[in-house]
Amino acid sequence: MKKYFLDFRVSKNYISWTVLEDCETKQKTVRVSEKLIPVNSSDITKMFDSIKKYLNNLPLNKNVITNVIFNDDVLSNLEIKLIETHYLQECFSADKRVKDELSLQLSKHFHSSEYIPVTIKSYRYLAYQKVSVKEYLQFPLNKQFSKLISKNSAFVTTDIETLNNIQRLFEYNFDKVNYFIKTQSLANYYKEFDGFNLLLDTEDSYSSLSLIYNGAVIKYKRLSVGMDKIYEMINQNSRVTKSNTDIQNIIRYLTKSKNINILDDGVVSIKKMLDEFAACYIKLISEFLNCDELKDQKINMLALSGVLANIIETNLNPSAFNLNKVHNLYKDNSESIFLNNDIAILQSNLMTKLDEEDQNKTVNTITNRINNEINPRKSFLNKIWYAITK
Repeated sequence: MKKYFLDFRVSKNYISWTVLEDCETKQKTVRVSEKLIPVNSSDITKMFDSIKKYLNNLPLNKNVITNVIFNDDVLSNLEIKLIETHYLQECFSADKRVKDELSLQLSKHFHSSEYIPVTIKSYRYLAYQKVSVKEYLQFPLNKQFSKLISKNSAFVTTDIETLNNIQRLFEYNFDKVNYFIKTQSLANYYKEFDGFNLLLDTEDSYSSLSLIYNGAVIKYKRLSVGMDKIYEMINQNSRVTKSNTDIQNIIRYLTKSKNINILDDGVVSIKKMLDEFAACYIKLISEFLNCDELKDQKINMLALSGVLANIIETNLNPSAFNLNKVHNLYKDNSESIFLNNDIAILQSNLMTKLDEEDQNKTVNTITNRINNEINPRKSFLNKIWYAITK
């Protein structure tokens, strides 16, 4: 049976889609949307009809899974909650029954809370046996314990109306629909990297900072300013108004021309403003990492995503944050939903695929790491700082 992923990317303004075929070791794009569809447009109905017609023409023996990945600011009041569940017995084997009980505890927790989960990810298991404690990164199937603690990360919201509207829109038209927050999908990319990692994502209408452990977001901050605001502020302080695309092209030019003496005064001016924006983001990273529960915590990698990633990387001094590595996702990912390297889509599909496989088996992966618990008139730079932090 052939497996296909129907993936939607949803922002506050647009929806677009792609179909990928699951080909064992990779995902192959077989169809993409021809344009971005405004979310309030009647064209959405036409888009869904076109997609369903296309899917009906695929081989009869097929399995189509629908994943909806929406930007962090589609839902208001989005935040991270960390929840522990426990299983305690004199001596037990961690089988499917135990796993189901831990899942039931999670369900009961959310049933009695004022918020609802959008994504839930288990990222750590602490297994107790006599005087020893072992940490597992995945459910320790068939191991013997006297106590098991599951640590879970959930993106939650009180914006129930918007989430219900999204669910009705997609579930009326498609079967097997899963929902993902973009940041969590990007975070899953770092599941294979040791320790704690930090992700900075600069989207059109927002920016976000996320602390990641074992592919799960465990600390999160979303900012109301994104690239649209940056483009606006650049034009407010430039002699000639430029389109967003023009500024993006200048950013690409600056990235490729790091060691070239730039003579164009307009480009020099924009470069100076971009460097000041980068400095503000770097300051935000510093403040995020210097909070009480993180100031003594070693961060393995800083991941940068979004149009501004190259400028931030150029201005960043990794040693100032005691980082092992800076990973520029923008170099690996065009951020375009029309290409086969959209990391948010690929990781959402991977999580869906692993969830399906997990119904039949669970891999034991015990970590050999020991980690501490995450316990007057403004200048242009000041205007930037105010815009980012307000």
